[in-house]
Amino acid sequence: MELGTVSLVDAVTLLIALVSLLVAVRALGRTKSNEVFSLRQSLVIKSEQARSEWHKLSRENESVIKQVEARFSAALPEVGVMLEFLLGQRQHLEMCLRDAAALAEDIHRNVDNFSEKKCRLYLRSIDPSLEMLSRNRGVVQGRMEELMARLDSSSGQLQQP
Repeated sequence: MELGTVSLVDAVTLLIALVSLLVAVRALGRTKSNEVFSLRQSLVIKSEQARSEWHKLSRENESVIKQVEARFSAALPEVGVMLEFLLGQRQHLEMCLRDAAALAEDIHRNVDNFSEKKCRLYLRSIDPSLEMLSRNRGVVQGRMEELMARLDSSSGQLQQP
């Protein structure tokens, strides 16, 4: 084939190849766009899940504080230590709630500008937190019930003699 002469078949073949290439590039762009959209949605959902889990943990802590205060006299040294720990836990949980709320708000505000890399980075930091929070739900309540049962039995022994 010479440079000056191009057959109609060659031109049509080249045109079809170019159109196929453009269609493939556009489809790849859509797939990538859909993947980034999905990552952004997942990030928003998981940030809200984290905020919700911190609220649940905080409510559980408040419930245990109320149970301890209602069941025992603060004059007992063990109860005082327990309440001191729970009140310290309350402060820590409030700080964690503020951090989780700030993160969720930042994600809501700026999620449309996040790249795939930034979404994956945020997800890598949120996922372990969610797992840890879900494992800790109910642990405080269970341990406090054990301690309260021990205190009940020891206070009963003290009253009998």
